Amino acid sequence: MGRSGGLFLFWRKDVEVWLQYFYVNHIDVTVKSDECPDRWRFTGFYGNPEAAKRKESWNVLRRLAQVSIRLWLVAGDFNEILSQQEKQGMLPRAQWQINDFRTCLHKSDLHDLGFEGILKIIRNADSVSRPHGFLPGTALRSLDKYSLCRAHSTRMVQWLIKSGLLASS
Repeated sequence: MGRSGGLFLFWRKDVEVWLQYFYVNHIDVTVKSDECPDRWRFTGFYGNPEAAKRKESWNVLRRLAQVSIRLWLVAGDFNEILSQQEKQGMLPRAQWQINDFRTCLHKSDLHDLGFEGILKIIRNADSVSRPHGFLPGTALRSLDKYSLCRAHSTRMVQWLIKSGLLASS
């Protein structure tokens, strides 16, 4: 597949980060900062670039969702789209791939935060997609007390970027 993959995580020195677990396609950490009163969980995720192996990625994501006991944000390049409307360039995505991804998110109770802004992931000369960020439904409901976001809002992602907890390029 060429030079695909690789994960890294940066954070500001005033943000505390504890590594929980990592593997080839994800980094799982606990985060604490002055901006958020409670510790929360962040998982940087990279979906397998080979469509035939992507179900393995979704199995990992489902397992990660089972151990979430606090506010959790999972974000990254999942190498997948949620609908054909996200696809740019060349042929349409196989519908079974989209369905597998959507099923994984549903079973994991993960909800798309959406994204608006300059952050883009360039896959090749013909295709560009937006990054994805997901929160569990329970986290979306509990976020009201922090006024950080509401369901299907971009404010959480924008807040994370402004706070330096997520980087934009």
